[in-house]
Amino acid sequence: MTEYLTLINKPRIFYKSVEKETYLETIKKTIIPTIFFAIVNTITSYYLFWNIYELFKQPRPSLSYSILISLISLPLSVVVLSYLIQLSFKIMKVKAKFDQTLKTQVYPLIFNLALLIIVELVLFITPILMARFIIYFLVTMAMGIWVASLSIIGLSELHKIKTGKATGAYFLSIGLLLALLIVIGLIFVIFPIK
Repeated sequence: MTEYLTLINKPRIFYKSVEKETYLETIKKTIIPTIFFAIVNTITSYYLFWNIYELFKQPRPSLSYSILISLISLPLSVVVLSYLIQLSFKIMKVKAKFDQTLKTQVYPLIFNLALLIIVELVLFITPILMARFIIYFLVTMAMGIWVASLSIIGLSELHKIKTGKATGAYFLSIGLLLALLIVIGLIFVIFPIK
C-alpha cells in the first residue's frame, strides 16, 4: 500500500520503481485491488444515486448487473485507452512499449477508484440529490485531471520522453477515443436497432 502512496506523493519515483515489471507482474500486482475497489465503488455509487432512477422515471438495474458491467467495462477501458495512447505514439513517431503504457493507466486507476469510494461515502451525508450529483461531478472532474497528470508523468518517465510529448500523446488518444465514440454513435443513428 505504501507503494501506491508513493504514486501520489512522488510519481516519478513510483514509475521508476515499476519500470522493470513485466506485463504479467503488473497484472498480478494490480488485479485484486482493482477488482476490490471496482466492486466497492459500484456498490457505493449504486446506493448513492439510488433515487436518480425515480427522478428520470427509469427502471433501476440490479446491483449484480451493475457490478458485472463494471468488471467488464473497467479493464476494457484501460486496454482500449492504452492502445489508443500507443496509436498516438505511432502517429507522433515515438517508440513506446505497450506494457509500459499499460502501467500508466492501471496504477492511477487503483488510486482513482479508492479515492472515489471515499468521496461517495462522504456524499452519503448530503441530503439533496442534486447537490450530491453536482459535488460528485465536480470532484470526479478534479480527480480526472489529477489521474491524467499521473498518467502523463508515467508516460514521460517510462518511455523516456519529454512531458510535452507525453501530454500530446495522452490528449491525442482522448481525441481518438472521442472520434471512435462519435463513429459508433453515428452507426447506431444510421442503422438503429429495432
